[in-house]
Amino acid sequence: RKVSVSLLNNFFECPWKWYFRNLLQLPEEKSDSLDFGNDAHSAIDKILKLEKVPTEAELKEVTKGNMEVLGIVSKWVKNRLPEIAERRENEQSVSVKDDRFPHLSIYGKIDLIEHLNNKEVRVTDFKTGGVRKKLDIEKVDEENRMSSYMRQLSMYSYLIKQSPKWKVNVAESRLEFIEASKAAEIFYDTTITDERIALIVKDIKDYDEFVKSGEWID
Repeated sequence: RKVSVSLLNNFFECPWKWYFRNLLQLPEEKSDSLDFGNDAHSAIDKILKLEKVPTEAELKEVTKGNMEVLGIVSKWVKNRLPEIAERRENEQSVSVKDDRFPHLSIYGKIDLIEHLNNKEVRVTDFKTGGVRKKLDIEKVDEENRMSSYMRQLSMYSYLIKQSPKWKVNVAESRLEFIEASKAAEIFYDTTITDERIALIVKDIKDYDEFVKSGEWID
């Protein structure tokens, strides 16, 4: 009954992946890349909560002495931290109810929300690993479903729009590839349209119907 974008991504990639990972919640062995990504995300989260430029000692503390993470995060602090809006929320959990799916709790955790002004925000999702091309992010498959990256950004806009707490418009949606070596590859910026939010709603509806009917195995 709890629906997140990672659940939807798993389901539409492979329903059996959803079955074992999300429904049965079987334990999984963590990979080095997943550990690295988690450590980098955690370090950036702690730095943003400091609300100041961290000292070298603080950087080593938040990166737990991991030299690879320290190198990436130190570069991020130097180049990106000064650009981030002072009025912001990070690791923000948003949970909503939708009258179209009264039995479902739809939720997500947004890496960064920056207030551009009193009525508009920018949402950012930090990504580790390889950079993704614009074409890959924006492609839709033969079932007219979005890529996992676009579904994630669209879900964030849907959650903020649906939530009675957030009375703002998501003016900009961003993927930030923190390991990118070229400046031109760091950001993917877009504006989530009503059409993309409609695709998220369709994904939730289809997921709900496939699970209730048992047709997900097909």
